[in-house]
Amino acid sequence: MILLVNKTQRKALEYLFLQLRRDEAAQKKKIGETLKPRNTARGRFNHTLRVLENVRMIMKEVSCDKEVVEMAAILHDIAKLSNDRQHGKKGAEIASLYLERQGFSQKFIEKVAECIRLHSQKGETPKASIEAKILQDADLLEHHIILEIHQLIKEAAFGNLLSQHTLKQYKELYPQHFVKKCAAKGNFPIVREKFEKLILEIDRTIIHMKEQGKEKKKESYG
Repeated sequence: MILLVNKTQRKALEYLFLQLRRDEAAQKKKIGETLKPRNTARGRFNHTLRVLENVRMIMKEVSCDKEVVEMAAILHDIAKLSNDRQHGKKGAEIASLYLERQGFSQKFIEKVAECIRLHSQKGETPKASIEAKILQDADLLEHHIILEIHQLIKEAAFGNLLSQHTLKQYKELYPQHFVKKCAAKGNFPIVREKFEKLILEIDRTIIHMKEQGKEKKKESYG
């Protein structure tokens, strides 16, 4: 993934990665085992880049303070590896201190902090700023199960998911109602439309997998 960032954003990304690396090391020492890829510094950093890409996509359709949204996207998960349950609140505090040291105005810092503090409360903050709602939607599109669904769809397109067992597992683990629930949390039409398209892709994938399974049976009997 190649994203163009300005000097200020690059500096924030570097700060983010250093924080994530430190927190990853602390977590490994604490639990004494390998972390899941998405809970590593690299995994969380890549997630951040995708969220940044998503906010830029949404901002093409929605008027807002772009500098606030992009900075919030960069720093939104800065506390994720150290304090998962309260990472929105803690992340807002860490981000505020960082931005203050960088000389940003108090108004800018408050706007970014609001976005970070509320980014996990998807579909629950009707009075939040437009900027906070954009970050919520951008992060919603990056839910790890949504990413896994996309990966399964890609594999199915290449004929790699053919067994009835896999088909059953796919339908049980990644049901349409989960995607519909995500869609209902979306603040903007462009995001809800993306989830609607994903539901259609799930439908097509299940049909494809069923057809492939029938073909396999015919070949085995043939």
